[in-house]
Amino acid sequence: MVDLEAGKEYDFVLETENSTPGALRCELSGRHRKSLQKKKELKKESKPEKYILPANTEWLDFWSGNQFTGGQTVTSNAQIDRIPIFVKAGSIIPMGTFEQYATEKAVDSLEVRVYPGANGSFLLYEDENDNYNYEKGISATIPFRWIEAKHQTYYRETGWFIPRNASKTCI
Repeated sequence: MVDLEAGKEYDFVLETENSTPGALRCELSGRHRKSLQKKKELKKESKPEKYILPANTEWLDFWSGNQFTGGQTVTSNAQIDRIPIFVKAGSIIPMGTFEQYATEKAVDSLEVRVYPGANGSFLLYEDENDNYNYEKGISATIPFRWIEAKHQTYYRETGWFIPRNASKTCI
């Protein structure tokens, strides 16, 4: 956390890669130390918010699985511990345990979620993550492909890398 002084100007740079207009909304807000101390007092209140879903695709609510057509504004309740997340149909998203840094613990499991509704692909990259051997080609990739018409996922590992935990099970 950085302490900012009142009345002083600061320059901030927000770097993001977002090729879908309307899908990103950022706000910078300041809080006094007293309000930060009261953070524990916050209740799990639900506040309805409006979200614009980009057109020409289907979207799924991450929490409920409900499907929405793009190009519309939807209202969802934003809770302090469960923010609304909308996933593009056809997305393939790897889900792992929370880590503070890359080598904190060995990756013993990785859940790969497929969100149906459109074809999709995802490239999972692995390397030793603690040196520059990737520059010598010591890495592996696993391209995943979801074919909506067949409701099937395809994957095949390629590369020259044997991870510390080489056991993989795909269900």
